[in-house]
Amino acid sequence: PYNFSKGVISAVDGMLDAEREAGVQGPLINFTVVTTFSRCAACTQRPDLGDKGGIRQMLELRNAFLNPAQYGYPQPRNNLTEFYWTRFIHSFNTQSAAWAIKNEFIPSYEELWPHTPFYIEEFHVADIDETYDQEQSQRNELWDAMKLLEQTE
Repeated sequence: PYNFSKGVISAVDGMLDAEREAGVQGPLINFTVVTTFSRCAACTQRPDLGDKGGIRQMLELRNAFLNPAQYGYPQPRNNLTEFYWTRFIHSFNTQSAAWAIKNEFIPSYEELWPHTPFYIEEFHVADIDETYDQEQSQRNELWDAMKLLEQTE
């Protein structure tokens, strides 16, 4: 996670330089960096969260944007903190079933980033638990969209 995070903040810093040099004006587009839904045992942020899929890698990235010197990037040329809070969107790849994302990921994500959207870049279901009561757990549009995606694969 250290080298990954350092690479991301360095790339974003360079991208912000390119925007400035090109004279980009008006509303600026958002960016994402795809993480994985798998556990991150090497991540240092919030060990109290245990093995929450995707969350700790996203926390590692957040820490890198807010504290670049901790990742060997002491002198960013641009305001990476402002970029993170105003233009960064989280995303991840997963092979987990929609119910696992709903129960394992979304509650923690909504608590940590209540105003930051996320999206699933690649959604490939490895195994579907046919005994899970899907009707009982369908409660919001996100869940419905994920379930539809899962059923059409």
